[in-house]
Amino acid sequence: MAAQVVLVAGECLGGDRRHGRLGGAGERSPAPGGSAGSHPLPRGVPELCRPLLRTRNGPGAGRGHPRHLHAALADCDLFHKPRKGRSTGPLPSPRAAGRLVGPGGCAHRRGFGRSGRRSHVDRLRLRRALRLRQPARNRLHADRTGPGRGAAAGAFRCGSGRDRAARGVRYPMKIVLVGAGSREFGPATIRDVLLSDPLCDGGVEIALVDTDPSGLPDTQAYAEAVAERLGRSATLTGTTRLADALPGADAVIVAIEINRYFYWAQDFHVPRAFGFRQIYGENGGPGGLFHALRNMRPNVEIAWAMEAHCPDAWFVNYTNPLTKLCEAVSRLTDIRIVGLCHGVFHGVEQMARFLELPPGRLDARASGLNHFSWFGSVTDRETGEDLYPRLRERERVADWLHDWDEIALSRILLRVFGRFPSPGANHIGEYIRWAGDFLASSPLQFFYDPTEGHPWETGKVPTWIYHLGDNPTETPLFPERPRDRARGSREERARDAEEAPLAPSGELAIPLLEGVLCGAERYLDAVNVPNADYVPGLPDGAVVEVPARANGSGIHPVAMDPLPEAVLALLRPQVSINQLLVDAFRDRSRQTLLQALLLDPTTESYRQAVSLINEMCRLQEEVLPPLEW
Repeated sequence: MAAQVVLVAGECLGGDRRHGRLGGAGERSPAPGGSAGSHPLPRGVPELCRPLLRTRNGPGAGRGHPRHLHAALADCDLFHKPRKGRSTGPLPSPRAAGRLVGPGGCAHRRGFGRSGRRSHVDRLRLRRALRLRQPARNRLHADRTGPGRGAAAGAFRCGSGRDRAARGVRYPMKIVLVGAGSREFGPATIRDVLLSDPLCDGGVEIALVDTDPSGLPDTQAYAEAVAERLGRSATLTGTTRLADALPGADAVIVAIEINRYFYWAQDFHVPRAFGFRQIYGENGGPGGLFHALRNMRPNVEIAWAMEAHCPDAWFVNYTNPLTKLCEAVSRLTDIRIVGLCHGVFHGVEQMARFLELPPGRLDARASGLNHFSWFGSVTDRETGEDLYPRLRERERVADWLHDWDEIALSRILLRVFGRFPSPGANHIGEYIRWAGDFLASSPLQFFYDPTEGHPWETGKVPTWIYHLGDNPTETPLFPERPRDRARGSREERARDAEEAPLAPSGELAIPLLEGVLCGAERYLDAVNVPNADYVPGLPDGAVVEVPARANGSGIHPVAMDPLPEAVLALLRPQVSINQLLVDAFRDRSRQTLLQALLLDPTTESYRQAVSLINEMCRLQEEVLPPLEW
């Protein structure tokens, strides 16, 4: 039997990678009371799957311009721009959900036919309104009957009737990956899928989906070449409509962005102009808040489309800010979401350097939040030795200047808090007020001379200088061409992908799916899931990062030993910020966003926070959800 894999457009897999453009989902809904038969999606899911329009000038030149993205989202109940005579408040209360008040105060049920029963569309609306009023919690049905702490203490089970391994049944699998037209994510994921014996056993169908059709032919040609080279029986298709790809899907892997570097440069520079001492501006700090708000809407709407077309599917998220987006999908939809990130491997590699051991020798287990996790144990896989004492000893005698921008902050945190963090200063520093002392190149994240024109007016993205693993000042005095943020043209990178050895990327999506869809036993170094006492001391329902096992019965997160209280004190404010940010997004509230920003350790003053919110909402009006005071 064949498995089916689908990819949709996206731009970012992580802070140091670039991918395609925004992928989306949905079709127009029927009018209230109309039939849902020919319009399968509820009204809250607009036409994200249509190709975005093009502009010839300005910051959106050559790609889907944000104003057209906003137009594509305008039909959504939660995120429409306020119109004259229309309320800008939050969703109606559960009691009012599904009801319309007619003339004279007479309440009419929406979507009731002669039988007096709600349509499928209105049941979805009612369920969503009820859900949005609930506190954050784990709706993935964790099974707490497993072994105790230190082992996999619970399972996020597959949907009913989908436990193939336990039932010994094979029938076609369908996997949707959001990011097919990208330069790195698409080819890397295609390789991973086609290299997987469990997923390809019996044949595989890969459907490539991208809102920008220009990259689909190259991606499809690459997939065909890899399949032929590996001798796989693969059916490959391409489409710009996510709604055509979702029905019957078992998993949807998402990596999307909106004009990534242009808005990331704003996330970085504008808060600093208002006095915020933030680093990197991607996942934490004020820049991370606005980055999350931009990506939250399309991610939630993809999940809503999944509710209509494939409600039992897994949502596997690679998009940053990963924790914040997983929190939104977990709280605002019924879809099971798992966030995956390779950041923990950077921490393992850094510790291995101090210990002068191959990274594979280290059995290192971390917990906390994505991009802010802490290794609770580090042991030698061969001898069972606890390596933390030797790590502390070796760190004390190591040269301070070695890889300063990446590990100097981690070294100080190890000395002060007793645990080694992950993945590195650029991400960890986003959550620590005093981190700038240990990241010398942070002012060079995006560099421009303000006397030569304002980049937000010219549409020219400032020079990209910082890249994980690079020395930002090691560049020729007279380079042959400007430093390329994406490290090569599409054609060059496509050629590199074709010539690259057919080896797994090391990302965790395929091992995860081999477990939950094919019944293989897989260990995952880091998954991001709603907490259910997996990280003691952090609230249940908050998305946390822990190791896990995956098999035919689901995902089994490991219940970790408690972190030191001082470490938990660093993590708890970020948990509250994430929850408030989802509330602000749901309620369209600048007031709630202000609460989140005032909790951030980089905020200096109340006026500073209010001014930044107003300025960022003005600059990014076309891509942010409408927020009101």
